[in-house]
Amino acid sequence: MSIRVVILEDHGSQRRLLRRMLAEAGDVDVTGEAATLKEAAALIAAQKPDLLLVDVQLADGNAFKLLETLSDPPPVIFTSGHREYAVEAFGFRAFDYLVKPFPAARLAEALERFRESRNKAISPVVDAGNLLLLRQGAKTYFVSVADLVSIQASREYTTLRDLHGRTFVEKRPLRYWAERLPAGQFVQLDRSTVINFSMIDHVVQRTSQEMSLFVKAHPEPLLLGRAASVRLRACCPTF
Repeated sequence: MSIRVVILEDHGSQRRLLRRMLAEAGDVDVTGEAATLKEAAALIAAQKPDLLLVDVQLADGNAFKLLETLSDPPPVIFTSGHREYAVEAFGFRAFDYLVKPFPAARLAEALERFRESRNKAISPVVDAGNLLLLRQGAKTYFVSVADLVSIQASREYTTLRDLHGRTFVEKRPLRYWAERLPAGQFVQLDRSTVINFSMIDHVVQRTSQEMSLFVKAHPEPLLLGRAASVRLRACCPTF
């Protein structure tokens, strides 16, 4: 099965180089290219690619701004000349962060990781009554999926909170949970937060672009920016 790729890169010479590298893979179909955030948004919506190759700095701004607005962004391989964005990049389902100039072999490695991930049988949690085994030190708790309140990411770790006020820290990325929990019940609001929609208590509109989200068993409200607020409203238009 071919990999449908969209390239987001504002330098024509770099786009041509990436196309040559991708052609060597044999199973990659480049379905489009974009140099600006505006072009990229329209292209992703139209093509629905399997994978994005993204330069962080595009002609009209930072690509993170675009990825934050996508309700279900495709997996990403970042191709950037800036090392300082690497930590932030891995919050966007990044399979790799390639610093220019990089050899074709590095891109081939990243593509192979994507293939392995796509081909791996994912066992989603399809029933809210399923149990998760979560650790707290030497103890292991059986936690019902229905009792999960929120999942928040900090680099490669995620903190899960349940309805009983307990917290569990797991060395798993946020996308691990986002891909496995019931899609109709759990929503990813931004690159660091997933919430159980049924655990929302109320919201407070702070500004025209920000709101505070109060969820059960949470000591503090979650502050939602513009993109997260848009995703929340998409799930429940009455907010």
